[in-house]
Amino acid sequence: MDFYTLKNLRKEKKMDIKKYICPVCNVPFNENDDAVFCPDCGTPHHRECWKISGKCFNEQLHGTAENIENTFKKPEEKTIFSKPEDPLKVEIEDDEKKPHLPFSIEIKNPEISINPAQTFLIEGKPSFLYEVAVKKNQRYYIPSFMAISEKTKKSFSWNFWAFLVPFAWSVYRKMYKFSVILFALYMVILGVSGYYIFSDEGFVNATIECMEEDPEYLQNISLYLSNGSTTLTVKQQKLLEEMQGIYVPSAVSTISSVLLIACRLFMGLRANTEYMKTIRKTIEKGEKKGLTGDKLKMFVYKKRGIVPIVIPAIIAIFEWLTIY
Repeated sequence: MDFYTLKNLRKEKKMDIKKYICPVCNVPFNENDDAVFCPDCGTPHHRECWKISGKCFNEQLHGTAENIENTFKKPEEKTIFSKPEDPLKVEIEDDEKKPHLPFSIEIKNPEISINPAQTFLIEGKPSFLYEVAVKKNQRYYIPSFMAISEKTKKSFSWNFWAFLVPFAWSVYRKMYKFSVILFALYMVILGVSGYYIFSDEGFVNATIECMEEDPEYLQNISLYLSNGSTTLTVKQQKLLEEMQGIYVPSAVSTISSVLLIACRLFMGLRANTEYMKTIRKTIEKGEKKGLTGDKLKMFVYKKRGIVPIVIPAIIAIFEWLTIY
């Protein structure tokens, strides 16, 4: 499909591009912006925004009586000539109009419109799509995504929570593929030590005897070890002796610990980069489905929004108690 270039459109239709905004990202056009125009209705788009949607923003209005120009016409600026009667009131209003950093906005609903002045591109995608994905942590993640995507000297990124509880963090951020990989890695690492534990015939037999005697034998042994407030049966005493006599080679124990620490370090150093890539892939998936505007925003919100904190919190406790 052939597009009108900015130069040709000015020459043929004499349009002042600075009077209009891109209907995809809602950012006003500058004089030297790389813009393309729909050959059917003349709607202007940033070239990158056109690539995102793959079609005219107003395609559904083609052939109708709707005033398409209202969708991309820049609002007229009002000028106050008289001195304000209440300077304090005007000062507050002016402060509200000042642009704020995009990561200072807390998006509680993905349907909330983003201030055009706050929208920019991250890896060629509108920043507000990343904002609805990370939700409350925009102040931390958006600058990190910008540095990583631009590959600056400050692109090194450290995520403390991904280091502390990587499995819980990946579940919280709906990075389920990483969750499965981490879980499998944990099972392999712990399985090596478990081999020496559960291959001990005396330990296995003593465990079976305790289970037959009392299914809650572990709770009784835990109370005994923690504060000595209970008395062990003969079979439970035998099991405790077997547990204390289990030998796991020091080399195996050391390697397991090193691998667990390496796994946590990798997540701490790489988590933000992989998280950004995951969000981008979700955006691209929505674009392939032909979603644009609020529909694409809602799609990213549902697919990449965070899991309720209660679930990751339980997983984090389990992760620390059973693995670390």
